[in-house]
Amino acid sequence: MNPDQQHTLSAIMNRIGQLFDERMGGVYFWMKAELLHVKGDRSGHYYLELVETRNGSVVARATARIWKHTAVTLKESLGSGFEQILTPGSEILCWCQVVFHSVYGMSFTISKVDLHYSLGALERKKRAVAEKLAREGLLGKNKRHILARVLQRIALIASPDTAGYEDFIKQLNENSYRFAYEVETFAAKVQGDTAASEITQQLQRIGSGGFDAVVLLRGGGSKFDLEPFNDYTLAKTIADCALPVVTGIGHETDTSIADLVAHTSLKTPSAAGAFIVERTVNFHNSMQLLYTNIKRLYEHKMQQLHKDWKHRVTECTALGRAQTLLQHGRMQTLSGRIIALVNEERTRARSLVNLAQQQLVLLPAKQLVYNLNNLKEQKEQLQLYGGYLVRDAAEPLQRKTEQLVFLAQLRLKAERHKLSDLQQYPNLYHPGSVLLKGYALVRKERHIVTHETTLKKGDTVEIELHDRTFSAIINNIPLWKNLPTKKPNRS
Repeated sequence: MNPDQQHTLSAIMNRIGQLFDERMGGVYFWMKAELLHVKGDRSGHYYLELVETRNGSVVARATARIWKHTAVTLKESLGSGFEQILTPGSEILCWCQVVFHSVYGMSFTISKVDLHYSLGALERKKRAVAEKLAREGLLGKNKRHILARVLQRIALIASPDTAGYEDFIKQLNENSYRFAYEVETFAAKVQGDTAASEITQQLQRIGSGGFDAVVLLRGGGSKFDLEPFNDYTLAKTIADCALPVVTGIGHETDTSIADLVAHTSLKTPSAAGAFIVERTVNFHNSMQLLYTNIKRLYEHKMQQLHKDWKHRVTECTALGRAQTLLQHGRMQTLSGRIIALVNEERTRARSLVNLAQQQLVLLPAKQLVYNLNNLKEQKEQLQLYGGYLVRDAAEPLQRKTEQLVFLAQLRLKAERHKLSDLQQYPNLYHPGSVLLKGYALVRKERHIVTHETTLKKGDTVEIELHDRTFSAIINNIPLWKNLPTKKPNRS
């Protein structure tokens, strides 16, 4: 290009600039555009590349700038939303002026950015994600998991250096019931462009992992700060998680997509911690109530058994007395019959003797001897027969008497064994019985040492065994073993 042509082009561009200033100089207007690139320099200026797309194709492209003094004003008015609004891919509504430079061409100078328009765009995007999750049946999927009554093993996804993390841990560690929890932290950013992907990776890393639940925390912030929790991929991962997910995002007036797909959503990290402790307290109280009911039932049953035993002893005693009287009466009746029979036989014998005496006078001596022998034989038979009758009548009576005594003794012995067994139950837990099993009682200043007793090196304690008592000085105090729910005593 020769000098004359260059002069001509310069003149043309200057003329275009004059015409542009005449028509557009001082004219401001609202413009909607999508940010393709955003770059800030050391001086505090921001340089933007704006595009307009239709059906995925770029139909217009232009550059824009935000001068330092305007950027400072925007940061004061937009707060933390400034950086979230000016990110590639965001759609903004800005108050701007078009300027023309003969060398750099046409560009825009931005003076204001409409925060409400950007918030509306975020809300539309959030609504679209929620509708997509609803169509895929993911909104209630994680809620179908059964949340354990006691959440003791917890996988925590949070940023460890934030106030929300500290509030959650404080709620668990400083509970008044001294419950102990196992918390494994999976660190992830909860703000910024990479927050959603880092949280998703940690959720996939956890899997089931032997935990009771996953807790996802963030300590509050603006709607732009909470934008990572509206990410579709993160929400889908929460819904598909093999464990119930509890969220404590930290906002009072808004609900994120993560809250919608989670099993349980709480407003703040402190509320999430209080929720976990409250579930443990409810379980503890139900166990205490169950123990009290079992103890009351046991005591009632023991009283009822004692009453039944007394009643049975009384019945057995009365039955024994009644049977004894009955058998005694039967024996007396039988004895009377035997005596009457013997008297009858004796009367007959006397009659025979009298008859024989009368015949002795008339009969010869030989007949007399024969009759006397016969009479003697009859007398012996009569005595023998009477003895048989008495013995046969006495034997059943004797057997029944012995059986009655034996059965009464067996019944009383069985009842005594039952009573002895019942009396042994209280003795099983008597301190003397426990000491005989090899246990020992440890006292400090005449008080039994429990989990609430404070011990320190150099203290003197008294150890009582079943056969002797001695004193000992504490040289070392190891930590107590972890209990299922009680927090270890670090004294």
